[in-house]
Amino acid sequence: MNELWLPNLEFIVAENRADFRREMEKIRLEHEALSTKPGKRHWLDNRVLDFSAWITKTGLHLRQRYEETESVPRWYQSFKLAR
Repeated sequence: MNELWLPNLEFIVAENRADFRREMEKIRLEHEALSTKPGKRHWLDNRVLDFSAWITKTGLHLRQRYEETESVPRWYQSFKLAR
């Protein structure tokens, strides 16, 4: 090999090593995140979760109940054409 290629080759090898290390770190973090188990929720957490679900359900029901429906327009383009 030419002496001019040696620094370039060393740079390419160093970049490949850095890419490999970043990929291995990413895989390690993914594995660590997947291996964690969620802890048992406290009873207060369950009550707050149930309460928030109830509020959401009730709010949607009230919104549907009192939401104004679109009124049917009294004028149509076809009326103008028919006259």
